[in-house]
Amino acid sequence: MEKKRIDTTLIALIVIVLLGYILMHDIFGGTLFAHNSWDSYTLQALAWRDGRLDLGQNYSYLEIAVFEGKYYVSFPPTPTLVMLPLTFIFGNNTPNNIVVMLYAIITAIVVYKVLLMVNFKNISAACLSSLIVFGSNALWMSTVGGVWFQAQLLNMLLLWLAIYFSLKDKRAAAYAMVALAVGCRPFSLFVFPVLFVFFLMRDLKDKPKKDFRSILLTSLSQLKCLIIPAIIGAGYMALNYARFGSVFEFGHNYLPEFLNDPQFGLHYIPQNLKNLLLTFVGFNDNGQLTFPIFNGFFLFIANPIFIITFAAFIRDIVKKRVDITMIVSTVCVIGILIATCAHKTLGGWQFGARYTVDMIPLACFTYLLGRKKELFENMPIPAPECVDGPTSLIQKKQFTLNAAEAVICAFGIMFNVYGAIVINLGLK
Repeated sequence: MEKKRIDTTLIALIVIVLLGYILMHDIFGGTLFAHNSWDSYTLQALAWRDGRLDLGQNYSYLEIAVFEGKYYVSFPPTPTLVMLPLTFIFGNNTPNNIVVMLYAIITAIVVYKVLLMVNFKNISAACLSSLIVFGSNALWMSTVGGVWFQAQLLNMLLLWLAIYFSLKDKRAAAYAMVALAVGCRPFSLFVFPVLFVFFLMRDLKDKPKKDFRSILLTSLSQLKCLIIPAIIGAGYMALNYARFGSVFEFGHNYLPEFLNDPQFGLHYIPQNLKNLLLTFVGFNDNGQLTFPIFNGFFLFIANPIFIITFAAFIRDIVKKRVDITMIVSTVCVIGILIATCAHKTLGGWQFGARYTVDMIPLACFTYLLGRKKELFENMPIPAPECVDGPTSLIQKKQFTLNAAEAVICAFGIMFNVYGAIVINLGLK
């Protein structure tokens, strides 16, 4: 039996990242082990332990929904499930700064493993996973244990786990991860149709006939994998109904800021798209960087992984590698973007364009599907049974980052480390 080798690249990545967090939190005043008070989820967990669905009182510094004289957490509940056991150990002083850090580090590990599955070399996989997590707005969010950042980072982790399980063909687990992600960020619903089409195309690959009846029966065969997500969804609906009398209301519509202006509206889209696509980082007369700290700026600067995924998608179109799953995935990425821009705000106070972090896993999934197709171009024996498993043919081609991609990785990490320091110290 072959002895399993220790992945020194992954160990080095984890050590460097941990050291980086220690240094950053030292700059911030020794905040790594501190409890951040912007933590609605710990408050909700404590309320659950007391047998209450409401918080019992208002917290003016948090986004609290007010309904029939009671005060509720206005966010979907999945992150509360993580904070709940921690309250038994730490009470209301949960180490949420460590929790968001761990979300980021575990996500980087999962991304690294996924990239190895698609045959990236170890060093390139480490660099690209670092760009995706630590070279994006996820880095700044992972230094602050506030309610908003817990939700976004746990959502990112769960969606990457869904990608990992889908590539392993563990369908029930993949769908379950997406269902839990919806309880962090509701627009993660867009991932369901992508996985559905991905699994459907995989099943149809070996079908001799691909008529309507065959497609329908193959589609229906996935229903058993949706049982767990259906149970999770029913749990969300029951909680919503118990609190607000509606299965679709999780609290945002009862925030004071949305009582006069609607939370969502098509009229918000033009300005928000302008913020994300046409608002750039500039310089003042002293050569200092200038950028808005409310409602975001150019997403390709804030999250440069989109430069790599966008360029790869164009390249895949030219090379005729794009299939139906990649098209559906791209459409759903755009769907998340438009749905996000239909919101009254784009994340309020922040560095970069933090809401667009929610698009990264799906954009990367499209990118990964393109690389899987590239693996089998010009191979002498394109056997169907080789497409989804490790074979000697696959081992002949490994992906590495080119010079431009390496520069993007370095820039993304440097820029977001700068942003985390500037925003946390209130220098802008």
